[in-house]
Amino acid sequence: MRFRNQLWDTMDTASDHAHRGDSAAPASGSDAGDPLAIRFAPKAVLVDRLADGSILLRSPVPLTGCVDNIVSYLEHWAAAAPERIFLAQKAADGTWERLCYADAWQRVQAIAQWLLHQGLSDQTPIAILSGASLEHAVLAFAGMLVGVPVSPVSPSQRAGGSGDGELSPAAYAAIAARLAERLQVHNRSNSGNTHRVAAFRILHTPASIGAGETTDKGYVNQRGMLTGRAALVDALYSAQPGPEVIRL
Repeated sequence: MRFRNQLWDTMDTASDHAHRGDSAAPASGSDAGDPLAIRFAPKAVLVDRLADGSILLRSPVPLTGCVDNIVSYLEHWAAAAPERIFLAQKAADGTWERLCYADAWQRVQAIAQWLLHQGLSDQTPIAILSGASLEHAVLAFAGMLVGVPVSPVSPSQRAGGSGDGELSPAAYAAIAARLAERLQVHNRSNSGNTHRVAAFRILHTPASIGAGETTDKGYVNQRGMLTGRAALVDALYSAQPGPEVIRL
């Protein structure tokens, strides 16, 4: 990967304490000799006042002991401790869905490649309309890996929504219009029936890792989706679909 050299240079010359900010000012008093004591940077800031009224604040302390991209740490730990749990979330039935470093890194790379195949770049940001979840984290890391900006939008921040995960009518209409536009472009460049999209609907909940709706590489598992969301799939093929189905 493009961050590999920087990653190993950093990891080979610094201990794990670098993640806690060892380059900052040492603790004072009785904690000075404690390797686990919290270290704070000096209370100093550089202020630049620009002619247009903007104020730029910068720290005089140089940033050291870290890599340029946080995803590099995921790559490192996927190699150093592949089976260690990276993230976990509690399912509705009380069980835990766990994602180890190796699986997370594999999924992040797969989704990152998919983002590039969709033509996304630093000029096409992604808005994640979701609460915290494993899928949310994997997509965010994938975006950071390939330089696609990611902007999380929590349910409570969705203007006009119910606050429980529902999109506002305006947000739903805007997303549906944008998806229809992109899919029409896709259809024009794919003449075969097996690749064309005739209709779609927006899922309010993402494909679940725990329910087997995504593969171990981060791709959508069509069989899992057909089984777990049969009613939603049937609506796509209905002769008289509801307003939630958008035909192209």
